[in-house]
Formats: sequence, C-alpha cells, structure tokens
Amino acid sequence: MLPVINNYKDLMKLNKALAQMSLNKVTIQSVYYTKNIIKVDYKELNIDRFLYDYVTKQSFVLEGKVERLKQYDFTRLNCLVHPREFREQIESYINNLTMMGGKEFTLWDFKIKIEPNEVVLKEYTKVRAKEVFIPYFITRIGAQAFYNYYQKLERVIIQEGSQLRTIEKGAFGWCSHLQEINLPEGLEKIEGDAFMECSLKEIIIPSTTKVIGDRAFYDVKTLITLIIKEDSQLREIGAHAFNETSIHKLYLPQFLEKIGVYAFQSCNNLKEVVIPNNVKEVGIGAFSLCHNIENLIVGEGVKKIPNFFIQDSHKLKNIKILGDIESIGDGAFYRTSIEEVIIPKSSPIALEGGSRRLLGVNVIKG
Repeated sequence: MLPVINNYKDLMKLNKALAQMSLNKVTIQSVYYTKNIIKVDYKELNIDRFLYDYVTKQSFVLEGKVERLKQYDFTRLNCLVHPREFREQIESYINNLTMMGGKEFTLWDFKIKIEPNEVVLKEYTKVRAKEVFIPYFITRIGAQAFYNYYQKLERVIIQEGSQLRTIEKGAFGWCSHLQEINLPEGLEKIEGDAFMECSLKEIIIPSTTKVIGDRAFYDVKTLITLIIKEDSQLREIGAHAFNETSIHKLYLPQFLEKIGVYAFQSCNNLKEVVIPNNVKEVGIGAFSLCHNIENLIVGEGVKKIPNFFIQDSHKLKNIKILGDIESIGDGAFYRTSIEEVIIPKSSPIALEGGSRRLLGVNVIKG
C-alpha cells in the first residue's frame, strides 16, 4: 500500500517508489496537498504537472485509484490549460479520480469546477462547434453553460457510463439548432428552461429522472417523440414544461404526483391523455388549447379540476373522471365538443338539481 502524501518529501518518495515498481495496478488511497508544494519547481517532478498546477492555498485532496499506472508516461503530460497535448491520457486519468477542493480550470473546451462529490461543467467556450462530447465524469451541467454558444450547436453526445445527475437552469436553453442529445440513466433532475426553444426531434427521459422543471422543453416545436419509460420515477412536471411542442403520444408514469400550470398547453398533436391515479395536483390550463385531444381520463387522485383545464379542445369526445371531485374551476371544459361530464356520485361537490351548468357543459353525478 502506498503512503499518505502530506508534504513535498513524501511526494518525492512516492515518485521514487513508482519508478522502481513493476506492478500492473496501483491504488492511491489518498493524496493531501498543502500550500508548501506550491513552491516546488514542477520540473523536478516526474509524475506530471497535473499534480502541481492544481494545488491551491487551501488543502486539496485527490482520492481514488489509477489502474495500469505504468502504461502512462506522466512526464509527457502537460497542464490542463494546454489540453490538446494530452487529451487521451488525462481523460483516462481523471476518469478514475474523485477530486475535491473547489478548484476551477479549463479542460478541453470546458470550464470545470471541482466541488465535493461534484464535477461541474460551468461553461462551454468553443463558439462555433456543431457537436459536443461531454465526458462521463461530469456530474452537473451548470446554469446557462451553453447559453452564449448557441449559434451552431446541433448535437450533444454524453459519454457512456455518465455520472450526470443534474442539468441546471437554462443549460442548453435557446440553442436553436440543437437537434439531438442522449440523456443518460442516472440523471435525476432537468431544471427550468434547460432545453427551451431548441430544435430537438426526440427526447427519452431516463427512468431515474424525478423532476422536469418549468419551461424545460418550452416552445420546442420540432419535438414529436417524447418517451417516458414505464419504470420512470418521475414525480413532477413543471409549469409550461412541454408547452407548444408537437408530441404525438403522451405516457404519464404511475409515480407522477404533479402536473404544472399550462404544462402541455398547445400540444396540438395529442389525441389521448391518461392522468394516472397517483397525480394529486393538476395546474391551471394544463391541457388547454390542445385542439385535437379526443379522449381524456382523469385518475382517482385528482380532487380539483383546475381553471381552463382542457378548454378549446374542439375534438374532445369522451371524458372519464375517476376520483371524487371537490371543485371544478372556471372554464375547465370551455369550448370543447362535449356537453356532459359525469363525475362519481360520491364526489363532495354540490351540484344544484343534480347537475351544474359550467360554460355550456353539464356536470352530472352518475
């Protein structure tokens, strides 16, 4: 087992030991850098400038393992601010490390920040790239990371085995040429405006995703295919999340609890919607202006039909409401083609004379 590195002398001992070792595998338990190492001339080290250049005035810790260490010629590696000279080597090296210490640096065309248990892609700096490859050690894509570089970006490839957990607010928002991205399993949260006004044609929501934020896919008019897997852990779809998209089919998973206001407004290609029983909250106008919806089933968990729920759905033929309804909002069924809505007899809502006229629609307990 290799020693813990607390100072420059320990680092030099490690360097000497590595040169004499014939092992195929070396495990680094922990390496602690102190401010004293900053004074070291990096040319004295055969390990590489990587171990020198990213020392801060505070303690900086590297923990992890490096397999087949002898395959790498660390003396040829350059510091991360000159990435092109060691792209392949540093990728293999950094993939096996968890780095903690709050240090920011540039890796390839990314500005990256290392935080405890996080590697954050803060900004992409190549203005006219059409394709971006995001390495698997990135755990978070930061807020508006690609906002200033939207002119040409068409495709984002996230490396297999990605550790990505969060796409922050507006990360790819307004990238109007972006047509393709593969969201990896393990992704837990897509924050607001993440893909707003992009040109995506298909999106597959990973089963691990629990939250889709407000306006996440707002005004992605090209979006035809939305795939939410049957084993999805999705709990919340935010306000305006898919407003003005062109999705043809909508599968809402069984664990879903909340649909935000105007979440699917103006999705004119939708023909059928089934709101699962676990949903307890549906926002105002959630399915309004969906002109071609023909069939709608509202699950048992929904107790309040919101204002303008499905107004202006001119082809609506059938509505089934399975739960005990406490209230029906203004204009909930306004300008639809149906004349009657039947709710369960056990519903606590008071209906005068057994029915209630609501902007041209009779609501009946039956």
